[in-house]
Amino acid sequence: MTDWKALEDAEDHAYFMAELVDISPESYTLEEKKQILHDMIASFSAIENAMRGEFAELDEVIQTCLIDDLTADRTRRGVCVATNLRFAV
Repeated sequence: MTDWKALEDAEDHAYFMAELVDISPESYTLEEKKQILHDMIASFSAIENAMRGEFAELDEVIQTCLIDDLTADRTRRGVCVATNLRFAV
């Protein structure tokens, strides 16, 4: 089970640090800036990989339904007709 809260917190922290660097770049060394950039990329990648992993665990019918829903017009989004699965979009 993915700890989404931890992933989101890590990403929020990385982007918060980047904002601080943007406000006061002279307050950070080049190495600190590199680490913050690395943290931003790593946190984004971790979330993307977790989403891909959880999607891959779904059966083919649900995967197809979710993809179809993402490409559908907004009036029918959020209900997987094949399974009557409801999800947030």
